[in-house]
Amino acid sequence: MNAANDDFEGPLPVRDVRAEARTMLKRGRAILSKAGDTLGELAVPIAFAIMLAAAGFHQP
Repeated sequence: MNAANDDFEGPLPVRDVRAEARTMLKRGRAILSKAGDTLGELAVPIAFAIMLAAAGFHQP
């Protein structure tokens, strides 16, 4: 038994599955958006580092 629910009386609350799904979808979209922003910010430095590395390997 869960101690928090020991004194609970009455019907169990009914969860709105659709509302929970919408909330989870919004959170997922926010996480993906933030990840995309982070990758976008890192794209130029990564490309620059690759170009420098490639130029360094091809010098005599």
